Amino acid sequence: MDMANSNSILLPDLISTCPFKLECNPAYESVSDATEAWLNSHGIPYKESAHKYNLLSALCISHCSQARLREASDIWTLLFLTDDILDSAPVSNDVDPKKIFEQN
Repeated sequence: MDMANSNSILLPDLISTCPFKLECNPAYESVSDATEAWLNSHGIPYKESAHKYNLLSALCISHCSQARLREASDIWTLLFLTDDILDSAPVSNDVDPKKIFEQN
């Protein structure tokens, strides 16, 4: 395959070379649903990408209780979504910060 003319990137298989077993917390689905409901109850814009943040939590903390996973998922999702909002904010001194969060 000619990489100079391709629009794709070939990544190495890092998972098969990792000496650790890939495990997902068994409470992932219920915690993901609870985090989604929590975000929606506060009017926080929720996107499909938040499921990926919950999956990241479940993969990183695969041996914790459901309550701990929920706390981690809520915090990580909130931080990632805040970062997304701030990334899309215009950089200007003339913008009212309240309007930035109302747009998203």
